[in-house]
Amino acid sequence: MTRLRTLDISGNQIQHLKGMEDLTGLTELNAESNQIYDLEPLRQLSSLDVLKLSNNQVWDLTPIEGFTFTRDNSATNTIQDISASTSLSSGMLTTLPEIEPAGLTVQNNYLDVTSGSTTMQLLNQMNVREQKRTPQGSFQRLIEGSTTAYVGDRAYTLDAAPFIDEGRTYVPLRFVSEQLNASVNWNSGTREAVITQNGKTIRWSVGNKQVIVDDALAINDAPLLMKSGKAFVPVRFISEQFNTTVAYIGSSKTTLIFENKQLAERIDP
Repeated sequence: MTRLRTLDISGNQIQHLKGMEDLTGLTELNAESNQIYDLEPLRQLSSLDVLKLSNNQVWDLTPIEGFTFTRDNSATNTIQDISASTSLSSGMLTTLPEIEPAGLTVQNNYLDVTSGSTTMQLLNQMNVREQKRTPQGSFQRLIEGSTTAYVGDRAYTLDAAPFIDEGRTYVPLRFVSEQLNASVNWNSGTREAVITQNGKTIRWSVGNKQVIVDDALAINDAPLLMKSGKAFVPVRFISEQFNTTVAYIGSSKTTLIFENKQLAERIDP
């Protein structure tokens, strides 16, 4: 397998690239239209000159920041015009540039392509053109025990850090909800949070596993909790109620919350 040069794993709903670390001879990888979010297994595959990652959940290009996807444009093909025409062009040598290779394609992921962002600097270094890097979706990154959270590459300070309780990852309700364009109101008398988004109303009391979604009763597997005076909810609740996909990176205790993209926004490979 270490001698493999080209690999196509596109369209297979793959989440992880673990196991590819030893494919150091790989020069072309098509991993489009999956659910890949962590590129760390590609860090040693520096021979790659074509890497197709469109339509995934990639948020960090750091593992491939030293890769070069720029082709030497000095290479050309020379052909001879053998037309029977008697025009001035007849018999002349014409030089045509070779077609530009795919290089790195990252459209429709979760990269921060705002001007001046770290990701944008990397894309410019790797010579990734506009049509190969946009559009992008929105995501949040929260770290267990840390009061710094990220939306794209932008850092925010939390009042209290995410934590684990009885095997469940808890995240701050107000911060996460507002980043998903939801509003949160707090009734101190009933100790109840009222969350509204796109016409949906959710009511949830502290310590209760019962949640009222519009007028229907739902049972969550873990209750809403208070910590340092702030409401925290299990991250699974965010996934189920706010049209998001949640991923977890165990090595850094990082929770990723991806705002699901509309199907119409997806780019065909």
